[in-house]
Amino acid sequence: MVKGTVRYTVFAPLNRLDFDPDVLLCLCETQQTEILLRAMSYRTGEMWSSRYSSAIGCAWLFVYPYLRGEINYSITGLGHGMKRKHLFEPGKQFVAIPIDRLPAMLETLKEMPWDLPGYQPDGTEYIKRLSERLGL
Repeated sequence: MVKGTVRYTVFAPLNRLDFDPDVLLCLCETQQTEILLRAMSYRTGEMWSSRYSSAIGCAWLFVYPYLRGEINYSITGLGHGMKRKHLFEPGKQFVAIPIDRLPAMLETLKEMPWDLPGYQPDGTEYIKRLSERLGL
């Protein structure tokens, strides 16, 4: 970002958000991340892509989605600053959603199945039946 164009950064939990954010940053468990990323690509088939580096990880999480309009994600425990300061338990995921992308994602989350049949206890049998129906 051009020097002097950003004067402040504000953070707030979702239930106390009293401003319109540019980027919504979610700290997720793996199952939640998978649902959000599927919602991102459910209609379009858009590929999941993560942009991150250990030295300027925060910029990749905050600035990249803002400038590019792309959803980005990273795993906690990879960035030097967050790891050194013990800010987050390793293995969770940050998902950064540009606010322009949020309405479509919310609509998709209303429509798409969150728990896929293949993930259910009888998922192996479901996949077998599906394969038979498709002649695979």
